[in-house]
Amino acid sequence: MHHGGAHQYLVLLYGVIEWYNKIDSRITVRFPAELLDNAKTVKNDAESLNDLVVLALEREVRRRKGLAAHEKILAISKQIPQQPDATELIHQLREGEERDV
Repeated sequence: MHHGGAHQYLVLLYGVIEWYNKIDSRITVRFPAELLDNAKTVKNDAESLNDLVVLALEREVRRRKGLAAHEKILAISKQIPQQPDATELIHQLREGEERDV
């Protein structure tokens, strides 16, 4: 057997498996019965239970990404020195200017 042909076959097979996994990424998820019952009562008739779960998961992912970004901003802001309040300086500058009213 020619090794180059076997290698090409494996590369092709690997590519097909990767493609299949991208288009068929179904999983089995087990929910507590009470949560499942509650989900069935709140979903509307036009959506499937799968639609409800996907929507909820998308929202949770966005929420967690937002929370992580917020925590990162807070951590960075703690590293930045506190800037002095410029309000008093602004008032002094305005009082020193002549105004045409």
